[in-house]
Amino acid sequence: MRHHSVPHGPQRRTEVSRLRARGYTLVEMLMVLAVFSLISAAVFAAIVWVYRTHAYFIEQAYAILDARRSAEEMARELREANYGSDGAYPLESIAANALVFYADVTGDSRMERVRYYLQGEDLMRGVTEATGTPLAYNPSADEQVATSAAHVRNGALGIPIFTYYNATGTQITDMNEVLAVRFVDVNVIININPSRLPTDYAVRTSASLRNLKDNL
Repeated sequence: MRHHSVPHGPQRRTEVSRLRARGYTLVEMLMVLAVFSLISAAVFAAIVWVYRTHAYFIEQAYAILDARRSAEEMARELREANYGSDGAYPLESIAANALVFYADVTGDSRMERVRYYLQGEDLMRGVTEATGTPLAYNPSADEQVATSAAHVRNGALGIPIFTYYNATGTQITDMNEVLAVRFVDVNVIININPSRLPTDYAVRTSASLRNLKDNL
């Protein structure tokens, strides 16, 4: 029967020191791994935050660009407002967040009925072609509607998109005075997330109704 010898004296002390060294190294490795994990988690969280912030700013920038394009298109169309193909007055109706007028927006030498209106947080644009003989407009059946600008805050803030002025520059507050309108201010406020920065951004433009007699 064989027996394993147990180290004694200096040999035993050397063996214990070796075991202690191994134990210390293991603890050290575990600590390093723990610190590395914490640092990795912090770096990952920072990367995610930067990505989300960057994506948010890009989305906000695109929303502002769309609103600016929409406002410029609207002003251009308003400047060309003219009598409808059925003889209707250039402006059909006005409101704080809605406007209906006639202009050739398709380049076919015929006047289309153009309607801008706020629907929730979307500024919508509806276009109706004149059809039939004699020419007439049937918006309920023929209007083509698309989103002109999104994330519009005017409704929530109670700030009108459209402000109207007469020939002397006096603001029109009675929306029945359609015939008096000669100048339109457009103010579209954009913010994709009001609960965080950046704050609301206002896109402004204006248009004079050039084809009305006293604006010639």
